[in-house]
Amino acid sequence: MPLRRIDCGSKDCFVQVTQVQTHPQVQSNTRKVRMTCRESQLDHLRNFIFSEGGQRLAIYGLGGCGKTALALESIHWMKELQPTRAIFWIPALSRDSFEHAYFDVARVLGIPGIDNDTVDVKQLVKAKLSSDTMGHWLMVVDNADNASVLVGDIGTDESEDKLMDYLPHSRRGTIIFTTRTRAAAVELAESNTLALKGLERVEAIELLHKRLGPGYHQQLEGHEKLLQLLSFHALAIVQATAFINRNDITLQDYTTLYESGEDDAIELLSEDFEDQNRYREATNAVAKTWYISFEQIQKQDPVAAEHLFFMACTASNDIGANMFLPYYTKIEHVKAIGTLKAYAFVNERNTQIDASTKDSQTYKRFDVHPLVHLAIRAWLKAHQQWTVWLDKALARLVEIRLGGSYSDRNYWLAYLNHGMHMANFLEARKMENRIRLLEQLGSCEVDLGRYRASEQSFLQAYEQTRDTFGEGDLKTLITRGNLARAIDFRGRWTEAEKILREVVSLLRKEVGEKSPHTLTFMNTLVGNILRQRKLDEAEKMVRECLPMYRDVFGESNDRTLTAMNQLGSIMRDRGCLEDSEKIFRETLALSSTAFGEEDKLTLSTLHQLGATLERQEKFAQAQVIYRQVLAGKRKVFGEDHPVTAVSMNNLSASLRREYTEPAKLAEAEQLQRKALSLAVEEAGAESRYTLMQKSALADTLRAQLKYAESIHMHQETLASKEKILGKDDPATIDSVFSLATLALDQMQYEEALPLFQRAYAWYMDRTGLGPAGDGGG
Repeated sequence: MPLRRIDCGSKDCFVQVTQVQTHPQVQSNTRKVRMTCRESQLDHLRNFIFSEGGQRLAIYGLGGCGKTALALESIHWMKELQPTRAIFWIPALSRDSFEHAYFDVARVLGIPGIDNDTVDVKQLVKAKLSSDTMGHWLMVVDNADNASVLVGDIGTDESEDKLMDYLPHSRRGTIIFTTRTRAAAVELAESNTLALKGLERVEAIELLHKRLGPGYHQQLEGHEKLLQLLSFHALAIVQATAFINRNDITLQDYTTLYESGEDDAIELLSEDFEDQNRYREATNAVAKTWYISFEQIQKQDPVAAEHLFFMACTASNDIGANMFLPYYTKIEHVKAIGTLKAYAFVNERNTQIDASTKDSQTYKRFDVHPLVHLAIRAWLKAHQQWTVWLDKALARLVEIRLGGSYSDRNYWLAYLNHGMHMANFLEARKMENRIRLLEQLGSCEVDLGRYRASEQSFLQAYEQTRDTFGEGDLKTLITRGNLARAIDFRGRWTEAEKILREVVSLLRKEVGEKSPHTLTFMNTLVGNILRQRKLDEAEKMVRECLPMYRDVFGESNDRTLTAMNQLGSIMRDRGCLEDSEKIFRETLALSSTAFGEEDKLTLSTLHQLGATLERQEKFAQAQVIYRQVLAGKRKVFGEDHPVTAVSMNNLSASLRREYTEPAKLAEAEQLQRKALSLAVEEAGAESRYTLMQKSALADTLRAQLKYAESIHMHQETLASKEKILGKDDPATIDSVFSLATLALDQMQYEEALPLFQRAYAWYMDRTGLGPAGDGGG
């Protein structure tokens, strides 16, 4: 029977979940002395847990006040009273911790199909716990200090689905949140909140008050922030107050010094002071106290010291056991972690241990105490070892290889946070491994649909490569080309085109026209100019390149198949519909065989085939294909991925053609509003793709005869497109044409004519055919 160990926020407490088939049991290896000073809060929790209706409650209070301890106490009490109730502990420190915990819950509950990469495990767990077949249960969502982890935060670089939506609802279930602020508690549980003035927090404030000079007792503003910075560590508080008293500064001054940089923070933590309550021969500085321990570990267990030094380079939380350098035997690794846990430097997180797996150590994950994490780096710098270990850690992450197949994302997602953390170190900017890591991070972000973050990663990779090797070096050209790809994904087509043309030209001179690097970026360039409807140049380039792709990469390579799709799209826009259909059917057969029916390229090809059938007025066949593509993307990428939103829009456009069927128009509007919402969250309100989605919605409103709303939306969108994309951008002209059509619908001929003339002149100049517009795949 597999065990699941769940970190409870304390070095001497964990819970074990057993008994998959009936009800999970909760135990702890040691239990703190029973609480006697929180009976009113415990009574509140007891009554709440036994209330029916699937309610939620949030315990809130400043860090270290005992929220987790209170939740644990209620669990121990409930275990004695109701041993059959299932208990689930979900850490919400970050999105990763939440998702990993949900995956573990799915394992414990025996939910089938969770190893399928295309399945949304969070949704399965929600459905299971919400079902009538599930018995009574309690879920503790611990450390929900950052509400945006659960609720989401529009406008950030990484807008994603809201984890709050995956919390179950059941009259038999209760959810308790622990969080640090009242604002977060209200957002998570509305009026069902429980304020907790934790003993540890009170003790910390009392210690601060006691150690500060009398003149400071009336000016304790900012003490909460200071205590959080010092992790409520007693010696750190004593040391801070000694520095404040000796130098006659305010708490705010100390906080500002601490936050001004890592070197300043460690200097403060290394500051010695007089303390009559400590042995005179002992060092009083927090960092120096730990330095002694570091040196003891080096002597007693060198492998443990190397594990600690490696963790100094990663983020401090959720460090996977399989991240460590692969130089050690399993026994050495187990002993090393045991040593670090014994010193309380490292805590083991919740871990799914699969009994069927021979190497259960692979699944273990660890956290390092934040102040220890800082002190280790300072110790390494003092011993001229910091850059050595940082380069080793970078090389290790590059070796693990982030990214690859989207279906493997559960493997590489766990490393993204560590990769971004390492890449941000100033010293890393001179290390070549950082460039390779940034490119892997950028590719991962593209796969996840986080195009804004992808651009930042590729930009940093390009800048470092340029500064290291020079503008004309092959490595620089490749990273610059990758940056152009990211810019193209962001919808800044003109900017991307300029860079791609320069890169392709230089690569032709540097490595030749048939080099894989040259051909790859020529492929990207063709896609770029095709999106801008420069059909003549796009067709010329793709016909020149396609034989080279087949010769260099092979018939079934993704770049060859992409070029075939490009040619098929051009044929469709030229009106050569039979040729277009033939090309797409050939490409579809090759892609399905090479990559599978659910591959992104296969689904894109299938969409292009649907678009060609639609141009042939085979509307029923086209809609069947569009629905098939949308279902495939939902399954593979999820409901909220940008590529899924594109397919929503494509299906909507097809449904819009059947303007005599209100039900289909209503479905189209619903899909487009969802796609528009996703575009705003991912790319912002004024990005190219958001504006294009807004235009598509306005067209659907027109088909429903909602003229006022449609006109207003088109006028708004046209103004934004002219300002952001330019007056001659294809998307801008599409809005001009749509407004002209709306004016014509309402017999406003004088308004319609100049708009039609502007659109017609542009289309004839670009294509020689007039508007086509069938969306992207």
